[in-house]
Amino acid sequence: MSHKDFPVSWDEMHRNSKALAWRLVDKGPWKGIIAVTRGGMVPACIVARELDVKMVTTFCISSYDHQNQRSAKILREPTEAGDGAGWLVIDDLVDSGNTFKIAREILPKRITPASTPSQPAQKRPIPS
Repeated sequence: MSHKDFPVSWDEMHRNSKALAWRLVDKGPWKGIIAVTRGGMVPACIVARELDVKMVTTFCISSYDHQNQRSAKILREPTEAGDGAGWLVIDDLVDSGNTFKIAREILPKRITPASTPSQPAQKRPIPS
C-alpha cells in the first residue's frame, strides 16, 4: 500500500481543534489535557484555551521514522495524570490507533479518544 499524504493547513487545524473543544465543553470538568507529542501539542493547546483548562502535559510516544510507522517507544509518561481519571488525551489524528492503545494501557481511566478530525472519512466519537 502506498503512503498518501493528507496535508492539513494551520487554519484547518485551528478550526477543527475549536470544533472539538465545542463538542467537549459540556463533558467536563477536566483536570487537565494530555497532548500526545508531537502532533497533539497544537490541538491540545487550542482545546485547552477554549475549555479554559490550565494544566496541559505531554505523553511522548515515538512511533514514526519520518513517514514510516514502527513499533512505539515511550519517551515520557504523563505521571502527573495518575491513572488518567478526569484527563483528556488529544492527538492530531488517528490512523492505526496504536498510540491510543498505549494510552489506554498506561492511563486506564483517561477520557479518549479525542483527536481533531483531520483525516478524511473518519469521524471520532466524543466520549460520554
